[in-house]
Amino acid sequence: MKKRIAVFLALFWLPISGLDPVGTGARIQQQPPPKPPSLSKPAPKPTPPAEPKEDLDVVTVDTNLVTVPLRVRNQKGSYVSDMRAEEFRVFEDGVEQQLAYFAPVDSPFTVSLMLDVSDSTQSSLGQIKEAAIAFINQLRADDEVIIIHFDGVLNVVGQPSSDRAVLRAMIEQVPSGSGTRLYDAVDKVLTRLLTQIKGRKAVVLFTDGVDVDSRTKAEQTLREAEAGEALIYSVYYDTREAMREELLGGPVPYSVLKSRTTYLNSVYAVARRYLDSLAQKTGARMYPASNPAKMAVAFASIAAGLRAQYSLGYYPANPPQPGQRRKIKIQVTRPRVEVDARDTYLCRSPIGSTSK
Repeated sequence: MKKRIAVFLALFWLPISGLDPVGTGARIQQQPPPKPPSLSKPAPKPTPPAEPKEDLDVVTVDTNLVTVPLRVRNQKGSYVSDMRAEEFRVFEDGVEQQLAYFAPVDSPFTVSLMLDVSDSTQSSLGQIKEAAIAFINQLRADDEVIIIHFDGVLNVVGQPSSDRAVLRAMIEQVPSGSGTRLYDAVDKVLTRLLTQIKGRKAVVLFTDGVDVDSRTKAEQTLREAEAGEALIYSVYYDTREAMREELLGGPVPYSVLKSRTTYLNSVYAVARRYLDSLAQKTGARMYPASNPAKMAVAFASIAAGLRAQYSLGYYPANPPQPGQRRKIKIQVTRPRVEVDARDTYLCRSPIGSTSK
């Protein structure tokens, strides 16, 4: 308890910009057994799948071909699974492109569940574990999950698994921690762990969004998410009331109460904006965890959306340069349906070379 109060007292004296310190990321600690993929150095690449598997909202540039995974919904919000190639039109920076590739996607995926066990989430840790277990129960039998928990250290628990009993046991045994290095954890998962996983993948992040100790900037992780290859869903826990009680500890002068309360509210406003931006950059969503009864519905929606995917491909009439952002617009000729896809992509490798 005293340690957590000390952490947030230190946070109180930092300016808001202190939430985005500059640096390289968190130390990584892995838990045996079994031994997870090494995050400190590249692991041997697994055997590639027989057929390509695309991530929704991931734009891959490979030998000039841009692929755009997407979903289509009807007016009731249900996914539409019988779209034809001729019903789509693709525009880049306002210029219509010739469709060169079309495929519905129906294959298993790997989900990285990131559980925040830092000081600020101690009051919600039980709920976070219950929500994580509820989510894996929504997945198909052949979908795989990798369990990750973080505080001041990033911990990867075992290899990706589809065994629900094993996954539940892993989640139940996740310990509480100390320190708050959310940005470092996101950075390492995006740039090291996910690059070792082939096929479709997504991240579900259970957190309050508060960061104190990271050396990685929030903006850096947002750029990585936009250029990356996974949807990032955020499940937001508002823990400010519990932390306010621990920060104050008892009667304090009104001026102290007001200043610390104002600052704490600012910290949580920054946290929520970050999680919302992280989801939006990848075409995913942030879900508030204020109503646990609605979380099962939300998790079912996430799982269904990850499976109901199409993939369109085209060769840009005007190829982009590395680091250049392009706008994408997907239109459909079928009435009363809507396309769910990201509206930009970031070219992170030279056209004409392999993107991965």
